[in-house]
Amino acid sequence: MTASTQEPVGTLETALGHAARLLASNPAMAEAQATEILKVIPGNRDALLLQGVARRTQGLASSALDVLGPLATAEADWPAAQLELGLTLAQLGWSRAAVQVLSRATKLDPRLAAAWRALGDQWTLLGEAAAADDAYARQIRASVNDPVLLEAATASRFSQRAVAASSNTGSLTDALIWRA
Repeated sequence: MTASTQEPVGTLETALGHAARLLASNPAMAEAQATEILKVIPGNRDALLLQGVARRTQGLASSALDVLGPLATAEADWPAAQLELGLTLAQLGWSRAAVQVLSRATKLDPRLAAAWRALGDQWTLLGEAAAADDAYARQIRASVNDPVLLEAATASRFSQRAVAASSNTGSLTDALIWRA
């Protein structure tokens, strides 16, 4: 690589981008990168978010909560902070709290498919099938941009609901048809 084609070094955007790329393959290194950013720029919300996500991804949900709880409180109108806090609460097994925070994330940005999915999962764990079904349907709407696919997905969900509702047995098979 020549100097003109190398990735710029020393910028906040570069450091954050590097940490974000590391999340999937090496969350411990992503956390270390975010920690280094925070040494130089304390309180940077993007670095705090990355640090919290990296901790959660490593299975350190309590430690992630220490970062994401205050961040989500300080950045109450930032959907990403609400989503990540909700995912952390879910990982801790605190479904009711996760539902509250994930609901806030979806109100702030209804296009957050990951938040709708997590919300559906938490409602399912709480035994609230109708709320879960609604969240999963909204996840589909948030995920699909093609109007033809959206119409097909919506029709499929209605068809599954009708099949499950038409049976009076309330069997596991009916529930699986609806969840498919």
